[in-house]
Amino acid sequence: HRPYGFINATSDMNTLPPAVDYWVKTHNIKSVCIVTDIKDALNKSTGQIVFPKLLEAKGVKILGTSEFVTGEMDFSAHVSKFKGVNPDGIVVSCTLADAAGFIKEAKKQGLGKPFIGGVAIQAPKFLELAGADANGTITGSSFWVENPAAKSKAFVEEFKKRYGGREPNPFAANMHENVYIMKKLIETAGVTNKPSDLDTDRQKIRKGLETLKNFEGVTGTFSITKEGTVDKSGYVLMAKDGKWVKP
Repeated sequence: HRPYGFINATSDMNTLPPAVDYWVKTHNIKSVCIVTDIKDALNKSTGQIVFPKLLEAKGVKILGTSEFVTGEMDFSAHVSKFKGVNPDGIVVSCTLADAAGFIKEAKKQGLGKPFIGGVAIQAPKFLELAGADANGTITGSSFWVENPAAKSKAFVEEFKKRYGGREPNPFAANMHENVYIMKKLIETAGVTNKPSDLDTDRQKIRKGLETLKNFEGVTGTFSITKEGTVDKSGYVLMAKDGKWVKP
């Protein structure tokens, strides 16, 4: 959709490398099994393309894979399959509810391996559903709810105030930034919002997005690339006692 398409969200291919690197080195991962939700497009891509590419680049062998569709209730067969090949670690590429269900079943069956998941699990709800079984799980994200930076901290506090104590996830952070990016462009580019200036206003906003540099958002400071994406850096996060922390 270029030249009018822009995105303020990082792909797993950009966000996960630091997390994969940390996970592999910390746990001396030589082999893995990957469970993938093949109904969800994002997780299918992450589980079948992104994770294999990142892991194989580090010499990690994939001993087995297992697939299911969103909302599966019984993960016992998938876990049993992985137990049979005994990998060093397990990759979960699925929605947060299914990731929680899989990890709980794995722990129930005594498969206490190190886990890593895609960005889809980096939300408070995953921690709530998985409980103590989530501890130690690694993921990557462009947003960290415990970030001490003033702008991020203010956003989290205001979000919790408005939504009954619920913490924002990375998607909420991105949408918040989208509003303020547009606000900045409208104010600085001379957008009039007059019907007669509609085409000119559109061009001003597009040009502003193309040249956006060093924008200070709640995820950090970032710029728009020439491809229309963002150059956000990724955090390595670990689940610990109901929170995502930097290991």
